[in-house]
Amino acid sequence: MKQFGVLISKILIAAFIVASIPGDFISIGFAAISEFVAPLTYSIAGNGTEERKTDGANDQYSTVAQGLLIFYEQQWNYYNNLAANSKNDREKAAASAHRDRQRKAAELVRWEDKNTNRYKIDGADRNLTDKGGKAILAETVTRQDGTLKVEEIKIQLNGQEKNAKGFGQIVIPELYVYAKTADKLKKQTHLSAENVKAFQQGMGSLTGDKTVTNVPNFTMNDFAYDVNNCVLTGTTRIIQTLNSRRSFTISLTPYEKQVYNNIESIASKKYNYSNVAGVPFPTDNDNLVKDALNRYGFLLYHVKNKYLFDANFNTMKKSVSKNMPFLLNCSAQYVNTECVNIHVTSNPTYADHTVTGIGYQEYSTVMGPVNLIKVYDGWSGNPRYIDYDEFIKAAKVRDSDVDGYSITIIE
Repeated sequence: MKQFGVLISKILIAAFIVASIPGDFISIGFAAISEFVAPLTYSIAGNGTEERKTDGANDQYSTVAQGLLIFYEQQWNYYNNLAANSKNDREKAAASAHRDRQRKAAELVRWEDKNTNRYKIDGADRNLTDKGGKAILAETVTRQDGTLKVEEIKIQLNGQEKNAKGFGQIVIPELYVYAKTADKLKKQTHLSAENVKAFQQGMGSLTGDKTVTNVPNFTMNDFAYDVNNCVLTGTTRIIQTLNSRRSFTISLTPYEKQVYNNIESIASKKYNYSNVAGVPFPTDNDNLVKDALNRYGFLLYHVKNKYLFDANFNTMKKSVSKNMPFLLNCSAQYVNTECVNIHVTSNPTYADHTVTGIGYQEYSTVMGPVNLIKVYDGWSGNPRYIDYDEFIKAAKVRDSDVDGYSITIIE
């Protein structure tokens, strides 16, 4: 009877924690939390209205907690600037209230991360800060005039980029996996004893991952600014990956811009490429890659587009296990394949876009597996991730369960 009482207490505690998961992605009940956290002493830097910057204090926390803290800092600064610049008293008061919510949410995350394991994704923690403690959620981007600038990466509460659509552009995979798992937990009407125990020990763990080596991280804008050159950029990335593995001296390695120009010439002459339409038919992706491989002396490789049942997570994993990148045409609205006309319905994840697959990460969580594809999406010089299981739900041939995206495999 005593054990039953302890179990009930654990379930109630776990339910309380799940109910208080913070933010817009998973709602937070601040009124319910305030009584619990008020007596606690936090090591939080200041309550003033100056702009908040990561000062190294956050690097002691888990990856998930760091991601949440970065999000709350971004939100805090937004509302603080809004409060400072608003001339309307009502707007100013509302902005100030929102700003205070971000601070309280950050305080709760810091306390819980120090005193519980709820933000832990075992085996996948990695630093989000440099040696000086500064947040590295930033990247170098190319301006239209060709010059470079460093920009902060704005993220959502679940680790996706701020303006991400669908289930791609995931910046912090651990935070995404945590948020997805927590959202499922929150929707449960009750928690089993096994889930309570697992939740107390951590939300999940990394069970498998691999990344292709020597893949360059240039972006589409590095070659031509704001044009539809995703297939050309991905093909250039494949060629340069293989070139980097040759026994060339540095002076003999082809320059990436030269490779891109040659690929653009092939695509324009043979596959109707234009800056507006790109390579209009994804069925030509394998032909373009094959022509590029032949142009640079890689004559023994076999290239093939995979469709329908042959285009799946395991096929991508096999390519990565062979240390070979692949192209993923995510969700062209109309695809005329060799075997069937496909209409892919309303998939928002990288719509009408081709990315380069460079790896995968597999997680086991208290609410089931999460499978992520690691990609260079052509827009960012840093890796991004796609939630494969959610992505394929929308990548379907009309009125069927058949997957309607395509992948280009090099063997």
